[in-house]
Amino acid sequence: MWLSPTGSPIGFQFCYDKGKSEHAVTWTKSGSLTHSQVDSGEVDPLQPKATPILQPDGSFNAPLLIQRLRAARGTLPDELLALVVSKLETQNKKISSRKNKGV
Repeated sequence: MWLSPTGSPIGFQFCYDKGKSEHAVTWTKSGSLTHSQVDSGEVDPLQPKATPILQPDGSFNAPLLIQRLRAARGTLPDELLALVVSKLETQNKKISSRKNKGV
Protein backbone atom coordinates (compact mmCIF):
# COMPACT_ATOMS: atom_id res chain seq x y z
CA MET A 1 0.00 0.00 0.00
CA TRP A 2 1.39 3.37 -0.97
CA LEU A 3 0.26 6.36 1.09
CA SER A 4 0.57 10.09 0.51
CA PRO A 5 2.41 12.25 3.06
CA THR A 6 -1.00 12.90 4.66
CA GLY A 7 -1.69 9.16 4.96
CA SER A 8 -4.31 8.76 2.24
CA PRO A 9 -3.95 5.79 -0.15
CA ILE A 10 -2.45 6.61 -3.55
CA GLY A 11 -1.82 3.06 -4.75
CA PHE A 12 -1.36 -0.57 -3.91
CA GLN A 13 0.25 -3.69 -5.28
CA PHE A 14 -0.03 -7.26 -4.16
CA CYS A 15 1.27 -10.51 -5.55
CA TYR A 16 -0.28 -13.94 -5.46
CA ASP A 17 0.56 -17.50 -6.47
CA LYS A 18 4.21 -16.85 -5.67
CA GLY A 19 6.33 -19.86 -6.55
CA LYS A 20 3.76 -21.22 -9.00
CA SER A 21 2.68 -18.72 -11.59
CA GLU A 22 3.19 -15.45 -9.76
CA HIS A 23 0.97 -12.53 -10.65
CA ALA A 24 0.64 -8.94 -9.43
CA VAL A 25 -2.32 -6.59 -9.17
CA THR A 26 -1.40 -2.91 -9.17
CA TRP A 27 -3.57 0.19 -8.74
CA THR A 28 -2.53 3.82 -8.60
CA LYS A 29 -4.77 6.81 -7.95
CA SER A 30 -3.57 8.44 -11.18
CA GLY A 31 -4.08 5.30 -13.27
CA SER A 32 -6.14 2.18 -13.39
CA LEU A 33 -5.92 -1.32 -12.02
CA THR A 34 -3.61 -3.67 -13.90
CA HIS A 35 -3.04 -7.39 -13.71
CA SER A 36 0.42 -8.69 -14.57
CA GLN A 37 2.36 -11.90 -14.67
CA VAL A 38 5.68 -11.71 -12.83
CA ASP A 39 8.59 -12.76 -15.01
CA SER A 40 10.97 -13.96 -12.31
CA GLY A 41 14.05 -13.23 -14.40
CA GLU A 42 15.27 -16.77 -13.91
CA VAL A 43 16.04 -18.35 -17.28
CA ASP A 44 18.87 -20.74 -16.49
CA PRO A 45 19.59 -21.98 -12.97
CA LEU A 46 23.32 -21.89 -13.79
CA GLN A 47 23.22 -18.18 -14.68
CA PRO A 48 22.69 -15.16 -12.42
CA LYS A 49 19.05 -14.25 -12.02
CA ALA A 50 17.87 -11.13 -13.89
CA THR A 51 15.60 -8.50 -12.36
CA PRO A 52 11.96 -9.64 -12.17
CA ILE A 53 9.58 -7.62 -14.35
CA LEU A 54 5.82 -7.36 -14.75
CA GLN A 55 4.25 -8.50 -18.04
CA PRO A 56 0.62 -7.60 -18.91
CA ASP A 57 -1.65 -10.58 -18.25
CA GLY A 58 -5.26 -9.53 -18.91
CA SER A 59 -8.20 -10.69 -16.86
CA PHE A 60 -8.23 -12.51 -13.54
CA ASN A 61 -10.65 -14.12 -11.09
CA ALA A 62 -11.51 -11.09 -8.93
CA PRO A 63 -14.02 -12.89 -6.65
CA LEU A 64 -11.40 -15.52 -5.80
CA LEU A 65 -8.75 -12.85 -5.11
CA ILE A 66 -11.18 -10.96 -2.86
CA GLN A 67 -11.88 -14.14 -0.91
CA ARG A 68 -8.16 -14.87 -0.55
CA LEU A 69 -7.38 -11.28 0.51
CA ARG A 70 -10.04 -11.33 3.19
CA ALA A 71 -8.69 -14.62 4.53
CA ALA A 72 -5.04 -13.47 4.56
CA ARG A 73 -5.43 -9.78 5.39
CA GLY A 74 -3.27 -9.86 8.51
CA THR A 75 -3.24 -6.41 10.10
CA LEU A 76 -4.50 -4.52 7.05
CA PRO A 77 -6.99 -1.94 8.38
CA ASP A 78 -10.65 -2.31 7.35
CA GLU A 79 -10.67 0.88 5.27
CA LEU A 80 -7.64 -0.19 3.24
CA LEU A 81 -9.06 -3.67 2.67
CA ALA A 82 -12.32 -2.02 1.54
CA LEU A 83 -10.39 0.11 -0.98
CA VAL A 84 -8.65 -2.92 -2.48
CA VAL A 85 -11.89 -4.91 -2.63
CA SER A 86 -13.69 -1.96 -4.24
CA LYS A 87 -11.05 -1.64 -6.97
CA LEU A 88 -11.13 -5.39 -7.65
CA GLU A 89 -14.95 -5.39 -7.84
CA THR A 90 -14.93 -2.41 -10.22
CA GLN A 91 -12.42 -4.15 -12.48
CA ASN A 92 -14.48 -7.35 -12.36
CA LYS A 93 -17.58 -5.43 -13.52
CA LYS A 94 -15.61 -3.93 -16.42
CA ILE A 95 -14.35 -7.38 -17.47
CA SER A 96 -17.84 -8.89 -17.22
CA SER A 97 -19.32 -6.04 -19.23
CA ARG A 98 -16.75 -6.52 -22.03
CA LYS A 99 -17.41 -10.28 -22.10
CA ASN A 100 -21.16 -9.66 -22.35
CA LYS A 101 -20.58 -7.30 -25.28
CA GLY A 102 -18.36 -9.86 -26.99
CA VAL A 103 -15.22 -7.74 -26.75
